[in-house]
Amino acid sequence: MTAFRRIARDSSWLYLVPVALFVMLRWPLLSFPPYGDEDGAVIEAVLPLGELNFGLQPILSSAFYRASYLLTGWDHLRWVPFLFSLGVLVLTFLLAKDLLGKRGGVWSAALLAISPWNVFFSTHIYIDGSILAFFVMALLYLYHKMPAQNGKMAALTVLCGVCFGLMWLTKYSALVFLAGVGLHSLLTRGFMKSLKTFGAIFLIGAALFYLYPLIYPGHYQGAAHKTNVALSTGIAYKLRWPLGLYGRSFSKAFIYMGPLFLWGFLRALLSPKDWKHLGLPLCLCLTYIGVVFLLLNPDATVLYWSPLAPLFSVFAARALLDTLGSKPALILAGPAAAYAAVLAAVTTLGPHIVQSVHPSIHWSWEGLFQYLPIRIFFGPSLCLYVKPAAILFGFIGFFLFLSMPFKAAWTKKHALALGLGYLLFYSVEYSYAMFSPKLHHVSRDLVAEMKGNVLKQPVYLHGYGAMACQMEGIKVYSFMYDVPLMPKLMKLMDKTKGTVVLLNAPAIGPDTDLRRFLLQKAVLTKTLSDKSVVLAEVWNLN
Repeated sequence: MTAFRRIARDSSWLYLVPVALFVMLRWPLLSFPPYGDEDGAVIEAVLPLGELNFGLQPILSSAFYRASYLLTGWDHLRWVPFLFSLGVLVLTFLLAKDLLGKRGGVWSAALLAISPWNVFFSTHIYIDGSILAFFVMALLYLYHKMPAQNGKMAALTVLCGVCFGLMWLTKYSALVFLAGVGLHSLLTRGFMKSLKTFGAIFLIGAALFYLYPLIYPGHYQGAAHKTNVALSTGIAYKLRWPLGLYGRSFSKAFIYMGPLFLWGFLRALLSPKDWKHLGLPLCLCLTYIGVVFLLLNPDATVLYWSPLAPLFSVFAARALLDTLGSKPALILAGPAAAYAAVLAAVTTLGPHIVQSVHPSIHWSWEGLFQYLPIRIFFGPSLCLYVKPAAILFGFIGFFLFLSMPFKAAWTKKHALALGLGYLLFYSVEYSYAMFSPKLHHVSRDLVAEMKGNVLKQPVYLHGYGAMACQMEGIKVYSFMYDVPLMPKLMKLMDKTKGTVVLLNAPAIGPDTDLRRFLLQKAVLTKTLSDKSVVLAEVWNLN
């Protein structure tokens, strides 16, 4: 053990461990075809830059994808978020090394590498969890270096301004991130110094940003419209959302992050000692989370919080190191592997315990294993039946973490091991889908079925198959389940008749309006399964 501690403390090769974990957990996803909202982003990349604004955001992300398409074709678009996320990993290590020391830097980068939250965003084409996060981390790192580099303040200020401008060209939420960093400066450096520094940063960033409306005025108008709508509706509109939606949103974010990340964040938030060392990332996180909840749909918390994943990994590393002390990380390996094995068993048994959402199957085990109206993962497997295990082990882990100050070393060790096992299992399962039903296999079979057997038009397709159908010449009207839009859509379905195809059928729970509508107005004619789990359904409207 003493030798291991010496190696972990002194060997530079240890810095490569987070990089190796990062690559291994994301490599299988790089060749996966576009799905869902990515379809529109791919179309935007194929068209000339500025011709289409699918995401109603500024143009920089589209420019990167357009350049990638011109150089390598659309098959390699996932390399853009992958490479930016690799840069985020490096910046996370550098920032955490300054805040927590070398050991803390390695742990922060390693936790980010094995986070299922980050695994998803680091290969996603549409959601800016990588490009935006890169500029956020670059701005934080450069700002953090300012007090120690008095002789280079002007250069660092210019670089911060450039980072802010590029961040602004990626998403309008850049203004919120700058406000979070500015809040920390105001609290630690005073008003006049902050005004001087951030006034310069803002002006440099604004000068860079306003090249955008000059070169692409049409694209700019579309991007600005979304922000204007959000600001005009503001808080009053968001007060109409039921309170339960906010609770569900927090639950979704918690399950997605895992107990270790949430525990680290809460621990840092409540600890005066941690505020001294981690005040900068805490100010940014609190500012951004507050604005997101006030101005944006709280049900999309996980998507909007994606740039915060590197900072949550720093909080988790700080908490983990304070708890472990000088003890080697190897003591967690065995228990973490055991908890991951339990998660694998629950995932494998899930389809047989829960049963798929299907009208002819009686629901049992309601409660603990019942489907929730949230999806944790997207992609090749969707990890549909990981969901009950995630909730179960997540909350067990959370309460274990809360009890850690009052319990023995054994409890602390197993709580940390559960948190690490949780992260590792879901990341591996998301990338390799060894235990979960594979939606992409069913998607392929469904497209073949629709091509071989002509369905009654119009065909309403729920799920991620619109682009695949289009490539095969199959006309479909694609939709995703959205509660406010369903009454209008169901009225249209009832009027036009035709066919409803549910791809990713378990996402439509038994208590949803669409499921009740189909039971009353349609006949189930076909189901497609993987690992005995019904993942796709074909309904004929009467």
